Amino acid sequence: MKIPLQNPSPSFEDFENVLSGRKSPEKVYFVELGVDAEAMDYIGKNYLEREWTSISDSSREDSIDQRIDFFFRLGYDFIQQDYGKVSIRTLLKTGKC
Repeated sequence: MKIPLQNPSPSFEDFENVLSGRKSPEKVYFVELGVDAEAMDYIGKNYLEREWTSISDSSREDSIDQRIDFFFRLGYDFIQQDYGKVSIRTLLKTGKC
């Protein structure tokens, strides 16, 4: 498998169905509890072919966008995020993500 993927196809729905027992797994699901900012910066700048701002120097919106792109393009099916009192669902509903 070549990383980053040319055509990533993560599916949270499939992942959720496997976790809940409604479906048998057809593949190994990529999941991380966390990736160090330094590792994300290195991979983002050297392999993802996009303008990459250091996670520690980027705005909240840029940081969220970069994290989503990072995990999506590497083929992950789930992103662990902690935005304090703001959920990813709220960000999606308000158009901030």
